[in-house]
Amino acid sequence: EIDGERIVSSDQIEHWDAFPESMVVVGAGVIGCEYATCFANFGKTKIYLIDKAPRILPFEDEDVAQVVGMPRIGDPAPSFTAESTQGPINFPGDYSGKWVIFFSHPADFTPVCTSEFITFASMQGEFADYNTELLGLSVDGLYSHIAWLRTIKEKITFRGLKDVEVTFPRVEDISMEVARKYGMIMPGEDSTKAVRAVFVVDPKSVVRAVIYYPLSTGRNFDEVLRLLDSCQLTAKHTVATPVNWKQGEDVIIPPSVSDD
Repeated sequence: EIDGERIVSSDQIEHWDAFPESMVVVGAGVIGCEYATCFANFGKTKIYLIDKAPRILPFEDEDVAQVVGMPRIGDPAPSFTAESTQGPINFPGDYSGKWVIFFSHPADFTPVCTSEFITFASMQGEFADYNTELLGLSVDGLYSHIAWLRTIKEKITFRGLKDVEVTFPRVEDISMEVARKYGMIMPGEDSTKAVRAVFVVDPKSVVRAVIYYPLSTGRNFDEVLRLLDSCQLTAKHTVATPVNWKQGEDVIIPPSVSDD
């Protein structure tokens, strides 16, 4: 046991009858899916997927949504198809050869999210200079997305920004399928809203950076841009960037790099 949780190995978990109906399997990826399938076949339908390490946890909340472990730095970006405010999205295939900032937010028509979208839209040109596309997501429906973006353009002013038109796509994810695939649903924060996640995805569709913010805290988009700048620089050159680094400042050359 670790922190009161019972940890089991893969050979132990094969003995399905040893676990009561009130228990659930925890484990992401192919292995976790296999466990989930087997549990379902044995009538244990309350499957709760989180980490890649299989565990058994007491199941207490029958309404908790399924959660899948988030992609990690260096992992391929999970693929999905969905409707968006700019038409169908096939991710990451539609963005091959480009960097992408894929981000989630909790809900349409909320003050913090509105401030974020106005700011992101105002910076879209800056991100384009970095060969980077923006892609947003919430678990609201498409018509809600469209109505909210129209309201932002026609009625909202934020820090001197007004008449802002959001032209980058916003993914519809009513089923929360995409949000779960990217670990954007965190029941400890809210089981029906996405947290403020940011994924930096490179032109080869590999996740290069991940940031999570709670529902109550708006993001610092200057930091997102700085992070993108660093990711692109370090992807091209064998260097590292020090604390608070900005474009044009000195970088760190690892000792393993030859003076030649």
